[in-house]
Order: sequence, then structure tokens, then C-alpha cells
Amino acid sequence: MIVDLGTRMLRQFIVVAEELNFTRAAARVFVAQQALSQQVRRLEADLGVQLFERNTRQVSLTPAGEVLLADARRLVADADAAVERVRRAAAGKSGLLRLGFAPGGMREATRTVVAAFERAYPEVEVQLVESGWDDPSTGLRSGACDVGVVALPNGLSGLDTVPIDTWPPCLAQSKDHPLTSAAALTAEDLVHLPVVGYEVPADSFYTRWNPGRPVVRARSTPAWLAAVATGRGVGVVSAAIQHLYDFPNLDYRPVTGLPALTLAFAVKAEDPNPLARQLLRVARAQHHRS
Repeated sequence: MIVDLGTRMLRQFIVVAEELNFTRAAARVFVAQQALSQQVRRLEADLGVQLFERNTRQVSLTPAGEVLLADARRLVADADAAVERVRRAAAGKSGLLRLGFAPGGMREATRTVVAAFERAYPEVEVQLVESGWDDPSTGLRSGACDVGVVALPNGLSGLDTVPIDTWPPCLAQSKDHPLTSAAALTAEDLVHLPVVGYEVPADSFYTRWNPGRPVVRARSTPAWLAAVATGRGVGVVSAAIQHLYDFPNLDYRPVTGLPALTLAFAVKAEDPNPLARQLLRVARAQHHRS
């Protein structure tokens, strides 16, 4: 037979076991003494054991009562802890948060925000999920991530964003390329140059920076940089890439006349995930301080 040991009943039993006096115990739990006595007798009947020895002078625990007291304290403590965990999760103070980012996304500004979030919410596990340039939402659209480190502008709609860093565009080219002698370049200087293409959506920042027809295509950042380093073409990328990849025979030059790339934390506008919203609040606070 299944016995339902509700926490209310267990709490009342614990108080009686601690007081060993029904009058004092009833006062502690704010019920009538007769009602408390009936609750204990119902518990004994459900368990099929006697929990207390009673006589006109005293109340004492039976061996079965001693066992139940130890277990009841543990069960009530576990129940209270479960309630607290649920409330903390609902309030965005614990749980798992999946953070998506593309190559170049985990820069110092990003890491600073994540570190501040982890200090503020030590019970939250932040899981880092790298995505490719072919997904400008960095996992938000597919649901693979709760928060994304995205590049702005990107043509995506329905996102709440907090900008955290801005990177200028720069031209990546082989060190043997004639333009290596140029201190700085303009967008017009690049119009007729052979471009190394990247498999990305048409509205991505890379496509806006590199409107020319590619002579070769690459599907990953290392492959793209390798094609540039071997002289198969050039391409404009974020200056963040320059600090991430140190390829031999690769040269970078500033480019003017092109929009900068802004990194931002983003969540779906309709997503009520409290953890994601907490991270955006931390990002906003960090951005205002910098």
C-alpha cells in the first residue's frame, strides 16, 4: 500500500517529536490540539505502526518514531531545497544557459560579460556553442542556443540586442599582394579585386563587405584565410579575425568607407527565458561602464 507522506503532515510530526507535548506542539503549528492528535493518529494508521508512547504523564517516541523522525527531517529539507531550486530557476538564478557565437565572437568584451554573469549567478552553467558564419543568429533561430553573440547589422528581425563591442573592417591579403604597400584602403580600391568567397547568407555582414564575384569559395574561417594567404584572392573581414588567426604570409590593411561590425548579445524578443534576460541585463550594465 502506498502511503502519502505529505510535507505538512511530516512537519507536524517533527514538531510533536521535538516537543513531546501535544499542547506545545499545537501552539507551534497553529492548530487545535485535538486536530493535531487526530493527524498523528491518522499518520500512524496509514503507516500501520505506533510512533508515540502516550500516558497521562508523558509522550515519548517509539523506535519506529525515531526512525521516521530522522527520515522526516531529511524529506522536509529535500522538499524545501527543491522548492528553492525551482524558484531560483524561475527567477533566472540557476539552470543551464546556452550561449552561441560565431568565429571572432568570443572577444574580450564578450568574455568580460560572461565572467560578470557567472560571478553574479554562480549556480548557472553557461554552455558555449560555436556556430559558423552561415548562421547569423548563432543558434537563436534554430533553438540551439538561448543567447547569441551576433554581428550587427545583420538583417535579422525579432531580436532584443545589447551592443558590446565594435570592430572596423580590414582587408586580408597575401603578403605578396601589391596592396601590401598601402597604409590604408578605401572601399573603391577593392571593387575589381578577386575575392575569396564564403558560404554565408546574402544579407550577412561578410557579403556586404565583399560584393564582388568570388574566384574561389571557402566553407570555414581557416579555409578562407588559407585561400587568401596563398594569393587566390582577397577579402574584407572584421579586425577581430586579425587577432584570432595568425596565418603565415597573411597581411591585414585597414579599409575605410565600409560600415563597422558591432558585436551584440541577442535573444528572441518573445523569449521569456529568465536566464537569457539576466545575461542581457548584465551585458547592458557592463556596456554602460565601459
